[in-house]
Amino acid sequence: MTPAPQSIETSPETVTVRAGETTNVTVRVLPDGADQTVTATVADKSIATVVSDD
Repeated sequence: MTPAPQSIETSPETVTVRAGETTNVTVRVLPDGADQTVTATVADKSIATVVSDD
């Protein structure tokens, strides 16, 4: 049986991105073995965008 997702872990844990810069954040769903499906969104698309590496 697949365990239910309980939390997420991000790497890096915190990040600061200035205008014109990009960064990568890796997300892992815990516990191990849980479905790793994650949907990232941003509240204000005029400030930032999210691109998935699916």
